Amino acid sequence: MLFCHLGNTILSLFDSLVLGMSSIQPASSVFGLVTFLTSIFATTRRLHDGNRRGWWQLIWLAPVFIFVAGYGSGMSNFMIVGGIAVIAFFVLLLVWLVTKGTEGDNRFGSNPLATDA
Repeated sequence: MLFCHLGNTILSLFDSLVLGMSSIQPASSVFGLVTFLTSIFATTRRLHDGNRRGWWQLIWLAPVFIFVAGYGSGMSNFMIVGGIAVIAFFVLLLVWLVTKGTEGDNRFGSNPLATDA
């Protein structure tokens, strides 16, 4: 994360000071896209280590629709429930990402940390 923030800050400064672009920032945009895609791939691999599909990283999107429906209809209860659910799913995903992977092989392949004896 530090690499991403520093890279984005340095490239934003480069875009504005060297290229003279303040609203359109090509260097920081390309860097952001590359690091975003890399983070998706790394998260997918980490979920595969725990024998979960990579699509689980989108779990936090499910309650967003509840939040948006509540916002559009003016029902604050839906907004509160949707907001709490988004936070809960982020925490669940974080727990999955920091939990140790499965021992041995799983349906996504062999354990990359296993040592062959």
